[in-house]
Amino acid sequence: MFSMKSYFKTHLNEVIRIQSRSGRDLERGLRLDRNERPDNFSQEIVEDIFNNIDPYIFNVYPECDAFYEKLSIYSGLPREYLFLTEGITGGMKIMMETLIEPGDNVIVPYPSYELYPIFCNIYQAEYREVGYTERLDLDIDQLMSFIDDKTKIVFLPNPNQPIESYLDKDQLSLIVEKCRDNNAMFALDECYDGYCESYSRDLIMEYDNVVALRTFSKSFGLAAIRLGYMASNPENIEYLSKVRGITEANSFSLLIAEYILDNKNIFEEYIEDIKISRTYTKKVFEKLGVRWHGGNYGNFITIFTKNKTSTIDLVQELKEHKIYVRGPFKDPFSNCIRITIGSKAIMEKFFKVFESVYKEYV
Repeated sequence: MFSMKSYFKTHLNEVIRIQSRSGRDLERGLRLDRNERPDNFSQEIVEDIFNNIDPYIFNVYPECDAFYEKLSIYSGLPREYLFLTEGITGGMKIMMETLIEPGDNVIVPYPSYELYPIFCNIYQAEYREVGYTERLDLDIDQLMSFIDDKTKIVFLPNPNQPIESYLDKDQLSLIVEKCRDNNAMFALDECYDGYCESYSRDLIMEYDNVVALRTFSKSFGLAAIRLGYMASNPENIEYLSKVRGITEANSFSLLIAEYILDNKNIFEEYIEDIKISRTYTKKVFEKLGVRWHGGNYGNFITIFTKNKTSTIDLVQELKEHKIYVRGPFKDPFSNCIRITIGSKAIMEKFFKVFESVYKEYV
């Protein structure tokens, strides 16, 4: 009897994927679990965006050239150094698809973005996890020791999450050079560009094995449009873009992202609001005697509970108040809760509930 399973790739049978869903009350809840922008854009901005839609946008395939020109100005990189992707996820997948041969290894901090190990399974790469020291610093010595002649990509989110780590240019350069010595690519995941200093442009201009991955989801606050971009030297971009579809992005994503680039004050002012709120949030946790980590380079902070059970219970109790946070993570960080930082007004709402329930759990 005919069976489609006879056509399936055996190794993909072992990959478990769950459709992304959250069950959140998006209208009334505090969305502090996915490092999105918790504060809504004003109705005036939303109306202004959609009032600029030309009728033909529904009828024609997307045109990306004008957006690339604006992205080039914003990024400070020539057009031929850029390639649009479906968020950073799209860039990760492109790098895996074009560079990985079965048996190669990929190096990533742990814990980090959940799709790194999944993509390694899909593309049959050995997944090497770089851990943290007792001081909660990324173990750079371990990372360097993992790089060998079978390493194809080192993915480094800078900063990483949920345990925040952040490397300066000198530290990054050492890793890039070790990668180059082993014919490996260094992928700098700058998901939180805008909340902290970026080193990718300098590294791209200095080294030929660096790819920067960026997104419009975080500091721009546009998670819904699923738009990001890769940046590297023209030879790398020409090669990596060989697996492109008919176009890199849809017209509506381009329209919204272009509006934000044309009105930089919207995200620049919001970034400053978050930096102020980061300081406020840490001060409140300190006053409450809650152990925390991070809150310096992104829009998130991690707090520690008594144990995994306390983490689960606190996450659930906050959820009952329509406050959504992320946790637990796998050991040794099962006693951690990651909280997205919104504006001070958002965090005041969070603390109004948190202060009434936290003592039992932390």
